[in-house]
Amino acid sequence: MDVTATVEQLLQALNAATSLGGIYYPFDETRPAVLGKGVCRFCGSCINHPRAGGFCRSSACSCAVQGRAIGDVWYFRCWLGIDSLVIPLAPDGELIGAIEVGGYFSPGGTDEAQQTILSRLSSLSSLQPLDLHVGALQAMRELTFAEVKAIADHLREATFRHGLNSPSAFAIRQRIHSVEEQAAGRIARVGPDALPNTDRLDRLARLVAALRTRDRPALSAALQTFIGHVLATSGNDLAQFKAAAVLLLGVLLGEEVASRASWRQASRQHEERMVELEKLSSIEAACVWVERLIFDAFTQAGLASVPAAKEGVSQRVLRWLQENHAGSVSLAAAARAIHVSPSTIAHSLRKETGRGFSEHLAAIRVAEAKRLLAYTDLSLAEISQKCGFCDHSYFTKVFRRAINLTPREFRHILDATQPGSAP
Repeated sequence: MDVTATVEQLLQALNAATSLGGIYYPFDETRPAVLGKGVCRFCGSCINHPRAGGFCRSSACSCAVQGRAIGDVWYFRCWLGIDSLVIPLAPDGELIGAIEVGGYFSPGGTDEAQQTILSRLSSLSSLQPLDLHVGALQAMRELTFAEVKAIADHLREATFRHGLNSPSAFAIRQRIHSVEEQAAGRIARVGPDALPNTDRLDRLARLVAALRTRDRPALSAALQTFIGHVLATSGNDLAQFKAAAVLLLGVLLGEEVASRASWRQASRQHEERMVELEKLSSIEAACVWVERLIFDAFTQAGLASVPAAKEGVSQRVLRWLQENHAGSVSLAAAARAIHVSPSTIAHSLRKETGRGFSEHLAAIRVAEAKRLLAYTDLSLAEISQKCGFCDHSYFTKVFRRAINLTPREFRHILDATQPGSAP
């Protein structure tokens, strides 16, 4: 991809859609900024100024790093006091630059902002040439938050369409950021000394009770309380958090065996979860993992709670696919296993779920592949085999079709979100 040419196309489209101009700052400081059509005259003069241009570039690039951390557009006020927004660009998971859109003023704050800008300019004698352009401040637009948000949404989606950012990477980073905020809130609500460690069993019992009663709101509340208690009493220590998660895994193992799962199947799943848990390298990742674990268990409990005799055709075939997707799977084999005709399966699935047999099989295999890519060090070939794909190229084709990323790209994005990874 010719990044500069692609960015120039995006900036043209941005101006056509919003009448605002964008500025592209490569992280490689030897390369100049690219100004799109519609950039305000004052901002343009700043960027081209021998000293002020460095301030502008540094501010935008710093904000792009913040934006990448949260997986979204970053709103900020520049060093002079002009409102702007910036989005990071990371087409292959590596941060290469930033696009800034601005400047503008918030409604009602224009006069004060202009006075601040003029004051800062007058205190910096070396920036006197910019005084020639202060008249451009009068033409700078006021934008409401709704207008700014619409521009930000347009810019974000445009970077996705042009291949300059990955929707999946943004989603993953947003999820991690959300967990970080939730963790901080949990600790603030519970308090580090509020509860003794022995109360953990009581909170675990409430969590299991919500699973048994199939009460999703109660389950969400119990899960938040349990994780908050663990975070507060462990002092954010990862090893202690994992110890609490092992306790949770043991309880889930017993619940799954009690709900008709075979010991062999349940214990194998338990061992796989233990491997996943061991590989987690941050509190944030551990919180995400526990939440996924519980809601996966909630879904499985829903299937297990339906007596086999009362299960519909779709439920029975989906259960069979979950248990057999790693092997050689066919519609005929599924029909023989649940004692109905292939046409009955095809009709029931399409009517009740809107998807066909092959679509469900692919979705289950891709979901399992994503789990193994995220939580194990297995090679792509090993994962392909474990998920039932006939060969690596077919695995890549199905995976890309499902999430618009190859398995290697998906794992690379996950690796890039781990603490300590280079931005």
